[in-house]
Amino acid sequence: MEPIERNRFLVDFAKASPSINCLILNHSGSPERLQTNLSSIDLLCNKSAADAFIKYSVSYSSTRQVKVTDEFMRRCVEIEFADASEVRFYLIANMFRKGLKALAADEFTHGSGVNEYGMLTPSVFHHFEYILLKYQFAGVEFPDRYQKYFSSLEPAARSSVFRYLQGKYHFVFNTIEDLYKPKATARLKIMIGLRARAENSLIRMFFRTVAYFWYKATRMFFSKQKTYAVSGNIMIEKKSSDSSSRQATY
Repeated sequence: MEPIERNRFLVDFAKASPSINCLILNHSGSPERLQTNLSSIDLLCNKSAADAFIKYSVSYSSTRQVKVTDEFMRRCVEIEFADASEVRFYLIANMFRKGLKALAADEFTHGSGVNEYGMLTPSVFHHFEYILLKYQFAGVEFPDRYQKYFSSLEPAARSSVFRYLQGKYHFVFNTIEDLYKPKATARLKIMIGLRARAENSLIRMFFRTVAYFWYKATRMFFSKQKTYAVSGNIMIEKKSSDSSSRQATY
């Protein structure tokens, strides 16, 4: 069955993203492409924007259930709609990889704006950087949707990506297509560039790593999760950590 309600939500949310103040990080074109190309959608948002997004999701007309799970340095929001279709979002304020703080919200908001489809998105070079870091650290090639999207950029946009990455990471490459595949040399330059930043000092990386392992250990015993389920026309909030429930304030 076609996920009609999921598709409608994604189009509506994309248009509402400027007012919610959530940047859509891993788009590859129009809002419609979010419907079929992604298993999850990454949003960059601070705490108030994350709360606003959850409120928007819970109050959406065809929402049946919203599950919010606190993960390490991010929140996972899974939405189920009346036609049983689903979508998953990850809400992040900063990007961390291998103990390194890779990207911060204040960096991405600089140069962000509403694109031709009405979505709030980062600048083209920050967008490319996010996808680059994500897949270089994962050790896998850019998915085909991103290769097609970035290769179709106008020359001026391609040049901005080229200049930005060369200036920040001192890459040696001829075209942005050279960065689609994972390379040990590129990953090393990225890590060297990130390590030079104050937020990636050895002491901060140490405490960040300790916090991660503490999170993994405590998660076996405590789950920070909330589920907002529809009962009639009332949205009920259920906390997974206990058996209590209350009417949601959304």
